[in-house]
Amino acid sequence: MDAGKYIFQSADILNDTGYDYSGFPLELKVKFDPGQVGPDNALYLVDDDGKEIACQFADELHPNLRNPANMGYHYDGSLACGSVLFYDDLPAGRRNTTS
Repeated sequence: MDAGKYIFQSADILNDTGYDYSGFPLELKVKFDPGQVGPDNALYLVDDDGKEIACQFADELHPNLRNPANMGYHYDGSLACGSVLFYDDLPAGRRNTTS
């Protein structure tokens, strides 16, 4: 969803186990179009209630290790593809939505 200068994308995270997780590291795989998300300091993650969650972008490297290409950034320096890493609490059987 394009809301002016912000573009919102959401993801559901489901804990389908019988265990509660507190402060558990989570990873969301992401892919963006050129120019859609500037440098990684322009990336914000919020929960269902609009509370910001501290996160970090990890760029995607080429699967062939002999190829030094970094697929995480577009030619213009904007984010391309990789992972958003963060910590969250996820009770057993619960679904969280992040944007």
